[in-house]
Amino acid sequence: MTSAATFMRRVNIKDITGLSYQFIPSNAWNATAFLKYYDTHVTGPVNVSTTTRAEYEEQKRHSHALGYGAAGTWIPWRDLQVKLSYERALRLPTERELFGDGDYEEGDAVLKPEKSNNVNLNLNYEHTIGSDHSIVAELGLNYRNVQDYIIRTINSKGVAVSTNHGHVVGKGFDATLHYIYKDIFSIGGNYSMQNMRNRERHNSNGAPSVTYNNRVPNLPYAFGNMDASCTFKRVLGKYNKLTIGYDMRYVHRFYRSWLGDGAKLYVPEQYSHDANLTYSIYGGRYNISFEANNFTNSLLYDNYSLQKPGRNFAVKFRYVWAK
Repeated sequence: MTSAATFMRRVNIKDITGLSYQFIPSNAWNATAFLKYYDTHVTGPVNVSTTTRAEYEEQKRHSHALGYGAAGTWIPWRDLQVKLSYERALRLPTERELFGDGDYEEGDAVLKPEKSNNVNLNLNYEHTIGSDHSIVAELGLNYRNVQDYIIRTINSKGVAVSTNHGHVVGKGFDATLHYIYKDIFSIGGNYSMQNMRNRERHNSNGAPSVTYNNRVPNLPYAFGNMDASCTFKRVLGKYNKLTIGYDMRYVHRFYRSWLGDGAKLYVPEQYSHDANLTYSIYGGRYNISFEANNFTNSLLYDNYSLQKPGRNFAVKFRYVWAK
């Protein structure tokens, strides 16, 4: 459906200028400090109507801000690396958030950038047993304190719209573990939790918010994956090899709207299974791959319960010109 907004200009100009300084006193530790200057100019249609009938006019917006941060890396012993960072960051709205896609999402050209204070702590452990076995483990902890959080919701017309919510605080972790045997076999997995919660105590009318401390809706907060691969060498030729791989992805169920508003609809728990087989010929000059994605034909959804493709297969051929 066309409107006056359909024929108006949409311009989004972003400039990000950065400056960093790195201090490396030894191989055991180093530190970095940085500055980022954000400048954005947006031109697009804005609904200026005070009634239910939309009335658009072209408007311009200009915003700028300064971001900064510091990061450090420390290696207390050979197998362990520790990283700590802090950043005063900005996330500029995307083209889709500002102007929509013309079908399923409305834009908002007056969206403000997200401003956040982020702290990250990462531990990385890599250990080799003998010359054949390796273990890789990672643990990441993060904290986000966000102002003008950009949240996507469904409006009364059934389309998505992005708005600045206010104050959101997120705490999360990411854990990864992999085992590797030579270049023959590997297995591992990852699990993440990102607990983003509303910290806006009052609504737009000044009354106590019923969604205070609610988890942000339409946002997966617990998810993970597992993968495994096995390589067989000298298959039908000295320089040929066959690799078989498997991937599983998991997303915990999450609500589509605020729990405090009486949320009942949710995106269900999801499991996706993929398998792949790659035959490499003559040291990788010729490659044939077969993929079976979501081979159990599970029902998979995105954040708004829009169904993703079911079981599908693909065959790929690759030739390396110079090897």
